[in-house]
Amino acid sequence: MVALYCRLSREDEHGNGDSSSIQTQKAMLSKYASDNNLGGYEFYVDDGKSGVSFERENFQRMITDMEDGKLSCIVTKDLSRLGRNYLEAGRYRELFAEYGVRYIAIADGHDSLNDDDGIATPIKEIIHEFYARECSKKMKAAFKSKAENGGVILGFAPYGYEKIPGTTNRLTPDENAPTVKRMFALALEGKGCCQIATVLTNEQILIPKAYREQKSGYNFTIKYPYFWASTTVRSILENPVYTGKLVFRRRSPKSFKDKTPIAQPKENWIITPDTHEALVNELDFETVQERIKSKQNPARNPDNIFRGLIFCKDCGSSLSYYKQRERHNARYRCCLNARIGKSACTAHDIREVPLKAIILADIQRHSSLAAKNADKYVAHLLQTSSCNHNLEKAANQRESQRCEKRLNEIDTLIQKLYEDRVFGVITDKRFAAMSANLETEQAELQKRFDELTNSVNNHREKSKNADLFVKLIQAYTDITELDSELLNSLIEKIVIHEKDEVDGEVVQRIDIFYRFIGNVGECVGDSVIMKSKKMSA
Repeated sequence: MVALYCRLSREDEHGNGDSSSIQTQKAMLSKYASDNNLGGYEFYVDDGKSGVSFERENFQRMITDMEDGKLSCIVTKDLSRLGRNYLEAGRYRELFAEYGVRYIAIADGHDSLNDDDGIATPIKEIIHEFYARECSKKMKAAFKSKAENGGVILGFAPYGYEKIPGTTNRLTPDENAPTVKRMFALALEGKGCCQIATVLTNEQILIPKAYREQKSGYNFTIKYPYFWASTTVRSILENPVYTGKLVFRRRSPKSFKDKTPIAQPKENWIITPDTHEALVNELDFETVQERIKSKQNPARNPDNIFRGLIFCKDCGSSLSYYKQRERHNARYRCCLNARIGKSACTAHDIREVPLKAIILADIQRHSSLAAKNADKYVAHLLQTSSCNHNLEKAANQRESQRCEKRLNEIDTLIQKLYEDRVFGVITDKRFAAMSANLETEQAELQKRFDELTNSVNNHREKSKNADLFVKLIQAYTDITELDSELLNSLIEKIVIHEKDEVDGEVVQRIDIFYRFIGNVGECVGDSVIMKSKKMSA
């Protein structure tokens, strides 16, 4: 049997008009099959599918039929109908040959039975891919321009909102808005994503996908429509749409060939503020972002208000809570030391009562300084942050640039290797070995590049974070006692050093890392920020 394959994507339709339409392709292919006595045929059609990806339903069905021995010949209008990724297109043409299947591209005069077009076919495939690349660039530019002018087109409205009738990007709160507000409130109280998911599950609240199906009038296709996953909760809590803004390009395809969505750094986002009613204010949203970064188990002991916040300086392990007979004798100890002993780490033992007193005093000092002169306090925070991070930031930026340069070089090298293979410059075995090494290096570099990008982006947020921290801590000017909710709102982590002897006195250093600003070190100018604490053993 002969396979007549037709494909049309949006860019093809705009670029070539009726000459590339599915009906036109079908007429051309059927006439060619009849005129050349190719025998019985079947159409395989992918309408609206891009040529850069070969994961197309009917194309893969055609490949399966070929592998089952049902096909003797495959015919397309031209080489671009097969695909616009010349590496993959070349691989499939070789696969056709392996299965003894003849391949014909009518308009390009290619017939694998004759095999007399030399290097023309690979060159044409490269040109087709270049066309797809240029179309992708133009479409991205058009979407970016539209987004910058507030014209982002939404698919489904985010959970808690619905589209205003007659618009594509205007939102208004719906019946689920109170649920979203409650999720943020629970997160601010110190509850993790798993705990929030459990609350919603127990209350039998429909998950977003099930709610959309119910609203559309469909029968549930979801087995557990009331089971909230922690990942669903997290995706809602991390979405800035709930602060009243639309954000475009939070995720973008990896490349014009690979449509896998990749998270983009914040500086690449296109943000349109004040487009709809907010369900959470900016300060609470940023607090929640910092809060959900720390993984925290449900509190088995309500007395342990430092759960998930206190760590050992030397091994990085959390400190275990030990409550003895009397409440004031509760203490913390490195869990690695408790499990393995001194060979793994020292105890880093500290009593709860003096620890609480030190943390409370430090919070009171920060809140007092912020209340007296907020602008001066922000300036001190920025100056301190700059002193502590400038060197690291510069080093990360340089390494990030080197990684990006090498990643681009590897892309070019892999394409060059394929061209050398096609033109017979290198053997298939040599190509496989060299490309495998390059792809391994590429994967490792990409992972490191992503880590560095995130680090650089964190430094760029310092100025904004200092202002947010000041606004946050001003609300705690009159505190007299600590609790879990307060600590999780203000503090990222507390690092405990081992005891040491200084001038005949046993002291212990405690580093406090606050949300938004981290560990505030020595200040340049007025001594308003302390880097360490001392306490008697």
